[in-house]
Amino acid sequence: MAGFQDVHLPLRSISMPPRLQPDSLKVVSDLKKLKSFDFPCTAEAIREKMTILADIFVRVQDMLSSPLTEKVIAKPGNGELIEGALDGSIAVIDACEQARDLLLMLREQVREVQSSIRRSRGGTDSSSLERQIKSFICFRKKAKREAAKHARVLKKASEGSGGCPSMAEPESSQLDIVIFKVLKDVNDISGSVIKALLDSLSATRVSPKSTGRWSIVSRLMLTSHPQERLGSLTEVESVDSALFSILQSKNDAAGVDLKKTQKKLETLEGCILGFEEGMQSLFKCLIQYRVSLLNVLTS
Repeated sequence: MAGFQDVHLPLRSISMPPRLQPDSLKVVSDLKKLKSFDFPCTAEAIREKMTILADIFVRVQDMLSSPLTEKVIAKPGNGELIEGALDGSIAVIDACEQARDLLLMLREQVREVQSSIRRSRGGTDSSSLERQIKSFICFRKKAKREAAKHARVLKKASEGSGGCPSMAEPESSQLDIVIFKVLKDVNDISGSVIKALLDSLSATRVSPKSTGRWSIVSRLMLTSHPQERLGSLTEVESVDSALFSILQSKNDAAGVDLKKTQKKLETLEGCILGFEEGMQSLFKCLIQYRVSLLNVLTS
C-alpha cells in the first residue's frame, strides 16, 4: 500500500477576502459602542454624543473613498441598499434642519423673556413680562408637537433606511455586510442624537398648585407622562419652573427672585448655543456624507 507521502491531492488556491483599513474598521466598533451607550438626556451628554459622532463621520468618509467600498457598492445586487441609505440620509438631514430652526426660535424666545425681566426689574413695562412668559409657554407647546412629529419621521426613516445583504445571497460577502451596516447605523445613530435633542427641548415637567385664571397655562406646561420622567430638571425644564413661579406670584404675592430666573435663562441660552454649534457640525457631516454616497454611486 502506498504511503501517505505518495498520495498527491490537488490544492486549491485560497485567497483571503479583501479587508478595510484599520481606521475604517474602527467605525464599526465605535458605532456599536455608541448604539449601546445608554446616556442620560442631558445637554452635556447630548453634546458629547454629537462630538463622538462627528469623529465617526471622518472615518466613514475614509471608508467611502476606499476602492474596496466602491467595488462593493458597484455590485448589481447592492443598488437598492445604497438607495435606502441615501433616502435615510435625506430624512436625517431634514430633521437636523428642523432641530436647528427650533433651537434658533427657542433662543429668540429666551432673549425676549430676558429683556422683559430687565424692564420689569427696572420698574417699566412690567405687564410685558406676563405676556412674554405666556408667549414662551405657547412656543414650548408648539415645539413639543413639532418635535414629536419629527421623531415619528425619523423612526419611519430608520425602519426603511436600507439594510444589510445576507451571506445567503450569492454575491454578498462579509465586507458587503460590514459596509452596509455602517451606512445604516450612521443614519440611525444620527437620527437618535437629533431625537434626543428634540426630546430635551420639548420636555415639560412642572407641577402647578394653583387654579383659576392660570389653569390653561398650567395644562400647557404639564407633561403627558410625568411618571416616566424622573430625576433632575433639564435646563429648559428649570426655566419652565422659574417662569411658572412668576405667574403664580401674581396670585399669592409671594414674589420670586428674578435674578435667579435670569441666571437660569442665561444657562439655557448657553446650552442652546452649544447645541447649535453641535448641530451645525452634524449638519455639515451629513451633507458631506450624502455627497460621498452619491459620488460613489455615480462613479
